[in-house]
Amino acid sequence: PEYTVTVNSKLNKEKVAALPTQAQIVLKVIGKKVMQYADLIEALGKSELKTVQGPARIWAFYKSRLLREKLIVIGDAKTA
Repeated sequence: PEYTVTVNSKLNKEKVAALPTQAQIVLKVIGKKVMQYADLIEALGKSELKTVQGPARIWAFYKSRLLREKLIVIGDAKTA
């Protein structure tokens, strides 16, 4: 997939604290950067994310929840 990911600058700290650890790590990896999908998956692979599933699978699992809770913003890859 070709898109960018950023963390919502107005994210609610209590909402983040209620997330599973893996979802919190995803947000931490993105941080204040605008990341391309491929860069995000690579960074997750190098992070403290400890799981049997690969980073792409973890991202796929949490992406919709993070979007639904307005914790991340997905953008067009061409604007990055």
